[in-house]
Amino acid sequence: MYKKTVPWQKEYFAKAHIYLWPVICNYKILLYLRHSNCQQEEEIVEYLIRVAIILNRSNLMIRILIADALAVARKGLKELLLEEYPLAHIEETSDPADIVNRATHGPWNLIISDIAMPGHYGMEILHTARRKFPAIPVLILSMYPEEQYARRILKCGVNGYLSKRAAPCELITAVKNVLQGKKYITPHVADKIINDLLLEHTRPPHDMLSNREFDIFKLLAHGKKVTEIASQLSLSGTMVGNYRTRIFSKMNLKNNAELILYATHHKLT
Repeated sequence: MYKKTVPWQKEYFAKAHIYLWPVICNYKILLYLRHSNCQQEEEIVEYLIRVAIILNRSNLMIRILIADALAVARKGLKELLLEEYPLAHIEETSDPADIVNRATHGPWNLIISDIAMPGHYGMEILHTARRKFPAIPVLILSMYPEEQYARRILKCGVNGYLSKRAAPCELITAVKNVLQGKKYITPHVADKIINDLLLEHTRPPHDMLSNREFDIFKLLAHGKKVTEIASQLSLSGTMVGNYRTRIFSKMNLKNNAELILYATHHKLT
């Protein structure tokens, strides 16, 4: 019969389960250490945890959460990351609500997410993640054009933005920068942001929209009705109607047709 587990064993076993899972090949070791009560096993566990923490700090063993609606995109991204970080622990999700749930129950070094997910849209995902878990770096990987979205998304507090059209080597560069606590955007986007700041008076009308207004603007540009937008964003129809009125006013538009034409011209759809 196994011996009773003492407090230090519970503590170290819990740590080992988090940090050592990707590198311990024989699970029987953990089972044995969990139920043993001698100094030698305690030293072994402490040593293994130290090794795991060193690996983690050197970014050899990291925990990454990938959030994307497309399974093929998640699989390709995971394979690419494992080539660079073979000891990484990578999980996937297609549900925006699951991002919050998983972030609550485990330490993550990085979240890589799209901004268009089923049931949620745009900045809503970013606001939730940054509000609840400000210490977890977030890298946005999206099909939306960088020059149109990067500046707005960086204002939400994310650590980087990259188009899905980017080369694999550029994605790895972005991941490395974000893991080091830096921000990442491409040189092309950096130049555009600088030019926009120098020519503030020439900013396009859609840059004056709030994040929520911009989300609704994009949905209107895709031909969504007010009732559909209200359902998707969990808002009342009246509230969506008020947002649409403010959008028309700020952008000097008269109707949805002009909005769609504007969005198409500026490549926002």
